Amino acid sequence: MNAKTRRVSVTASKTKADPAGSQDLEARIRARAFEIFQHRMRCGIPGDAVSDWLQAEREIRAAAASSRARRTS
Repeated sequence: MNAKTRRVSVTASKTKADPAGSQDLEARIRARAFEIFQHRMRCGIPGDAVSDWLQAEREIRAAAASSRARRTS
C-alpha cells in the first residue's frame, strides 16, 4: 500500500464517522502542504509531496490539539 492509498483510506474511514470535521481537516492539511511545497520550490529545498503532506499533517494536528487543550483549561 503506497502513501496515497493509505491517506485515502484513512481519510475515507474518518469521513464516515465525522464528515464535516474530517473534510475540513483534510482541506487544511492540503492547503498547508501546498504552502510547504511552494516554500520548498522558492528556496530550492529538496523534498517530495509525501514529506510535505506529513509535515502539514503534524503541524495542523498539533495546532488543533493545542487549541482543544486551551479550550478545556
